[in-house]
Amino acid sequence: MGVLTVSHNVAEMDRLKQKLSDISDYIPADQPIAYLDLPIHLNVGDLLINAGTEQFLHDYRLPVDLRLSVKNYKRFLHRITPRHTILLHGGGNFGDIWPAHEAMREHLLQKFRANRIVMLPQTVHFRDEKNIDRSLAKYRELENCTIFVRDEVSRQFLTRRLGRPVLLSPDMAHQLWKCNSAWSMRSLGTSEMRFLRRDRESTGTALAGSVDWDDLISPRRRLSAAPAYALIKYSFDFKVQQAALALWYKQRDAIIGFARSRFLEYETITTNRLHAMILAKLLGKRVSMLDNSYGKLSSYAGAWFH
Repeated sequence: MGVLTVSHNVAEMDRLKQKLSDISDYIPADQPIAYLDLPIHLNVGDLLINAGTEQFLHDYRLPVDLRLSVKNYKRFLHRITPRHTILLHGGGNFGDIWPAHEAMREHLLQKFRANRIVMLPQTVHFRDEKNIDRSLAKYRELENCTIFVRDEVSRQFLTRRLGRPVLLSPDMAHQLWKCNSAWSMRSLGTSEMRFLRRDRESTGTALAGSVDWDDLISPRRRLSAAPAYALIKYSFDFKVQQAALALWYKQRDAIIGFARSRFLEYETITTNRLHAMILAKLLGKRVSMLDNSYGKLSSYAGAWFH
């Protein structure tokens, strides 16, 4: 497995954050927003996307009045009006590897055909050819659905399959670049952190002493997050949902803060996780990049890191 070294470049990181401003052109600031598929789980990469998205909404003064996840969206879809812009969470789950999230998006596309829909930057991958046309038929029918993707491979694939333009954008986590004093911290660190995924996108290669996101979340932190998770998953009371989400966001920030502090201890991050690479770049670290099972990191680095 090849290794690509990605060095730190301040001007490049400034440019990537500025590039995200293009997305604001597609989201009316005078209409309510429903932000859907936000992550209620402990994958730190998705939490970084979520934190970056919320920072983006704050920075561009975009009014969100509804936030739903795959855990609870069916109970509260009646709150979405024809005026809402539907904002779909970005990430790497467009395709058939993570079917629950794709099923949610396809349901929303069918139910809210008259609404403006914006899909935040995604990586696209289908393992099974027979799933492609069935899934993409839902997107092909809609003219008011704007799709952003994170790499040129995804853009070319969807443009060809959908027969219409698809837009290229960096990941939403780049909005965290220099957003406050915590994200402006820099440390030279020492030694190497080997950060390798162990989930269904793994290549099966493990290095001695490697860690993954799960290793950064203590049993105590999991226990602390459990009440908010349970309320979001099971409560039918919308006010309770809002309170639970506020609690969840506190847990999210604590988890990201701990991950950030761990990364600051090292000089180099060797990883096949996209958001370990992005987090390292946000912190000014040197990255030795491996790939996941379908080339996500090399496609992303090829689009944005030079």
